[in-house]
Amino acid sequence: MNSNKKILYDKLEKVIINYETTVDVTLGSDVANILGTVLGDNPDIVHVTNPKIVMVGGLLFQKASLLGTINRRQGTVMEDELKKKAEEIV
Repeated sequence: MNSNKKILYDKLEKVIINYETTVDVTLGSDVANILGTVLGDNPDIVHVTNPKIVMVGGLLFQKASLLGTINRRQGTVMEDELKKKAEEIV
């Protein structure tokens, strides 16, 4: 992964973990593929259920809005349930 993709990866990961829904990106960024990688690398992220990306912005920089996320309260409940089930299995 080149440095630009790594920067975007880190931004998306941080935004998702913090239950945020927008991230600034440069024009031409491959947001969808990087998002797929972030979600694949972090199976414990359960609050992004059906991700869709809407790009809004100007000539050089854009804002990527992530749709298909669950709010922090609901996500926390889902994460707690996942941890509980994992502990039961172990």
